[in-house]
Amino acid sequence: MSLLHNTVVGVDGSPGSQLALAWAVAQADGGEVTAVHAIPPLPSVLAAFVLVNLDSLRAEHRRMLEGEWIATALEAGAAIDPVLVDDNPAAALRSVAKRKDGAPIVIGFQEARRWSRHHVGDVANRLLHYADVPLVMMTEQSEAKALAGTIVVGVHGLVTASHEPIVWATQLATERSLAIHIVSVNQPSTLTAGYGYPADLYEADISAVHQANVNTTNALVETLRAENPDVSVTCETLEGHPTTMLGETINGLNPALVVIGNYHHTKLASIATDSVARHLPTMVSCPVAAIPAE
Repeated sequence: MSLLHNTVVGVDGSPGSQLALAWAVAQADGGEVTAVHAIPPLPSVLAAFVLVNLDSLRAEHRRMLEGEWIATALEAGAAIDPVLVDDNPAAALRSVAKRKDGAPIVIGFQEARRWSRHHVGDVANRLLHYADVPLVMMTEQSEAKALAGTIVVGVHGLVTASHEPIVWATQLATERSLAIHIVSVNQPSTLTAGYGYPADLYEADISAVHQANVNTTNALVETLRAENPDVSVTCETLEGHPTTMLGETINGLNPALVVIGNYHHTKLASIATDSVARHLPTMVSCPVAAIPAE
């Protein structure tokens, strides 16, 4: 079965969710798209506090979910399974994806719902922390059309540490007759000390590290070409800040999809470190798929 044949999509009537639904439908090719709408506990409690009938509230949300929110997809002949869940959106999407045999989750996000223009938003951030399935994030500039052209695999550091996203991208490229372009970024680091020695006695050879990355990436490309002769595989190896370099390179390539690794940073670590998965989707104009990785 194709990797994107069956997907789970967050739906709430917003432009971002409509785009995510349309994109998932474009990839389904006869498969099923599960449209999930979540009613969070807090709004439900507030509704009860102001004497709003919760059954009526759920009925209204279900009416919209099974009607106007999926109407365009139904008109396109897509198989849509609308699911209403009493839970927060991220937890609802995770639970439904698990019931659907680990189907990828597709979501959209809007400027108004993010505390920073370089942050994907609360739902996407929660899914990046906890989801163990591929997460496809749509920007407002993404196009809802079937994949065609090139997939870019963004790698931070040695490609040997990005096994899962490369395997996933290769399978998708094989299924959809797509090309793969691997962009590996090595971030130079200045070591202040190593193994107890002062910094002036222990200096990292950055050029040697970069060359090792080049050699490893080239070797991987040759292996992928040999194992997948029908897939065009190219690569480039860069030095610099991973998110910035990947963003600039991807925008210059204009790919159909970007595939990156999702390494499940803890909440504290994600605040202190730069997670490519949390920021890159806001910097490019195509969908970004974050694949769970070790």
